[in-house]
Amino acid sequence: MIAIAVIILFYLLIRNVVVLYNFAVQPYLIRLVPENEPLISILIPARNEEDNIGSLLKLLTLQTYRRLEILVYDDQSDDRTAEIVTGFFKADNRIKLIKGQKLPVGWLGKNHACYQLAKASNGDYLMFIDADVRPEAHLASSAVGYLQHKKAGLLSIFPHQIKKSIGEQLTVSLMYDILLTLLPLAFVRKSRRPVFSGANGQFMLFERSVYLEHQPHWLKKDQPVEDIAIMQLFKKFNIPCITLLGGEDIACRMYNNGTGAINGFAKNVIRFFGNSIPFTLFHALVTTFGLVVMLMMPDFRFLSMYLIGVLVYKAVAGRMSRESILKAWLLIIPRQFMFIIVVIRALIFRLRQDYSWKGRNIKI
Repeated sequence: MIAIAVIILFYLLIRNVVVLYNFAVQPYLIRLVPENEPLISILIPARNEEDNIGSLLKLLTLQTYRRLEILVYDDQSDDRTAEIVTGFFKADNRIKLIKGQKLPVGWLGKNHACYQLAKASNGDYLMFIDADVRPEAHLASSAVGYLQHKKAGLLSIFPHQIKKSIGEQLTVSLMYDILLTLLPLAFVRKSRRPVFSGANGQFMLFERSVYLEHQPHWLKKDQPVEDIAIMQLFKKFNIPCITLLGGEDIACRMYNNGTGAINGFAKNVIRFFGNSIPFTLFHALVTTFGLVVMLMMPDFRFLSMYLIGVLVYKAVAGRMSRESILKAWLLIIPRQFMFIIVVIRALIFRLRQDYSWKGRNIKI
């Protein structure tokens, strides 16, 4: 039992070291101005996004950087998505609507939409964003300026997550809990090892020539978690990549309710652990039963070290994701129960080898 307790504490130590390192380096976007006034293509794949697309386009028209083209790929929506985009085009001719084609065999919907957007674009930089993203006015300028400054080929940003329902509160924050305690974000740029890959398809910025040379959405056309797969691909080509947190520059409400959050997170969660089911289960078991093991130890110092370690990393990860420390502590147990539900759902998806997303069946 002592050996198990030592393993749990060592894993906890690793997570604390990583989250404190991330806090120290402050991996946020800084305000920079692009050099040489490049044309920026903002590319939006949209399928049944009538509730989101109007708000996004309004914010994009308010960007301080004006040399933009904004392309929306209507992926065979059966709602008012195309109508709303057309209305914005009449007021701002930088906005264009691309009518979606029938999804070819072997492609996943978002991957195909992004590939078509890239082919239709003219920009020096290709900024892929989801329709539920809410950008601050300096986002386009700062992101491209940062990519130029760091001489990177890919920048991905994890937006600040808006969580309104209790289900979202319990589920969406799990992403930061894993990301910030297991991935030292500065290592994404410093290391070429694919294991140091963390990307979010809600915001992916490419230098155009790099994108066209490697055709990432085509090469990963059947990958359900294409963002991480693309970054791992770029690392194999020794292309510098960067992962940042959105801070105040970009926000997103990924899901509208707890059920959607559980299903959405379940399709990705194993990928967060290097696509390793054993590692996912190890993490689930250690984080769920760690306290039980410590309570069984005769030496009270085991329990003390465990509680201090958990409270520290929860507080730091919470603050980095713009959440109060008290809230991060109060939701430790409910979020752990939710994580178990998510992992179980993810394993069911793997056993079935598919899941449904926006009316399409996706093979895993």
